[in-house]
Amino acid sequence: MSSDIAGSIILLAVLMLFSVYFSATETSITAAGKGKLLALSDEYPHRKKGFLWLSENTAKAISVTLIGNNLVNIAASAAATAVAIRLFGTVGPVYATAVMTVLIVVFCEILPKNIALARKENVLLFCLPLLRLLCFIMTPASWLVTIILKVIGKILGMNLVSYSGLVSRDEIEHIVTEGSENGALEEDESKMIHGVI
Repeated sequence: MSSDIAGSIILLAVLMLFSVYFSATETSITAAGKGKLLALSDEYPHRKKGFLWLSENTAKAISVTLIGNNLVNIAASAAATAVAIRLFGTVGPVYATAVMTVLIVVFCEILPKNIALARKENVLLFCLPLLRLLCFIMTPASWLVTIILKVIGKILGMNLVSYSGLVSRDEIEHIVTEGSENGALEEDESKMIHGVI
């Protein structure tokens, strides 16, 4: 194996790791919501500033994870195609497409997103420092996306740039009802919470 192919494979692996990072980060943010982020800022005082920043910049953070994920996935596919062409010639792109589809969908999308849903707190604690740096670096791209979303939002008559991760009254009532049905809440606790809200 020539050194340039080995270098391309290493680059591909790094790009796929970034894809895993972006997928897990995006899902952990959306799964947590603003209320959970504020609770985490109290639970982890040494990370309080980061969680407060994320609760105020959720839309920007999600935009950065989506932009970053698309960029690394496109770059990974290009690197895989280049390697496949060198190894297999003209049929290389067919092999690259098949292999990258499986790798990206299973290992860079489904797996990290499910891990993030199961362990959102741990994922956020791990991913937050790099996310803040990436948000700073990618500010111009994020700004451009925000402008495009504002224009499209005006055309459609909706706000596409604000993000509220707080839970609505209806959602709280549904959670309490579901908790009561599943045995997580006693009947008197459920009635008390319903009375408060």
